[in-house]
Amino acid sequence: MPNQPKPAPGTRGHYISKVPDDLWAAAQAEATRRGESVSEAVRRFLTEYAKGEDVATLAEVDRLERTLADADLEIRHLRHEETP
Repeated sequence: MPNQPKPAPGTRGHYISKVPDDLWAAAQAEATRRGESVSEAVRRFLTEYAKGEDVATLAEVDRLERTLADADLEIRHLRHEETP
């Protein structure tokens, strides 16, 4: 690609193939929401993965978000009960 910047020294461009269009579009939308690029998200994931660190699955993230939302509702409920 003629107008693409050259990779930094010690790196090279690696390309992911065979990613379904809907998955790529969803990843781009989420990256934009987070203020990052898909490449930044992939690098972050690969860094954690290569170190052998646990990387949460989407199901785990979803479960944790539901747990936090439930806890938030419970806290609001308790605060409401404490109001004189």
